Amino acid sequence: MNTFGTIQAGVFYKSLYDPIIQTSFENTNFTPPPPYSNQTGDYIISQSLNAGSAHLFGFEIAYLQRYSFLPGFLSGFGLSANYGYTVSGAGGLDGRSDHPHLLRQAPNTWNISPTYDRGRFSYRLGISYNDGNIFSYQYHDGTGTSDPANGGNGPTPGGLRGPNGDTYLYPHLQSICREAWGSRRGSPLSPTFSTSTTRCLASTTAAASI
Repeated sequence: MNTFGTIQAGVFYKSLYDPIIQTSFENTNFTPPPPYSNQTGDYIISQSLNAGSAHLFGFEIAYLQRYSFLPGFLSGFGLSANYGYTVSGAGGLDGRSDHPHLLRQAPNTWNISPTYDRGRFSYRLGISYNDGNIFSYQYHDGTGTSDPANGGNGPTPGGLRGPNGDTYLYPHLQSICREAWGSRRGSPLSPTFSTSTTRCLASTTAAASI
């Protein structure tokens, strides 16, 4: 590789039909089958369905360089990095007329990997970032099967970002570090979330809520 390294860029578009999605809805005053028939209450039911269609559009830029032109031991350093931006949307969702982002499709992602190679010694450090994204759909806007005229419950209380809205994953990093991950449903003002922390060699850390 010469002293200029490489810079690459690309643009992509994908059109999807009948994508599999994860959706949830609240079933109020529901009585489970035996032997739990004495536990009548409000339940959130999750299931996998096919959406009508979805699309992805975005670009990616990447940079790769080994700094062999530097003097002495510095010539072993290198860097690999890339950034991607994606716009996505899903249509034909049951009980809603909008086009939310595709599940687990982060708008912003990037990777940085400093390297060092000298003699028999080789070192790599990888750091990756994924923006906040939707884990499962739960919001209904009162159309289709959620329309009270069709026997539905109407719009989801609290709206799209309310406590019963879509379930989101936190933005997170992947690195050699202490691991922690979390998920949230609804808005930061009234969240329902879960977290876990463990020791790791290379995994996920929660950076912030969305």
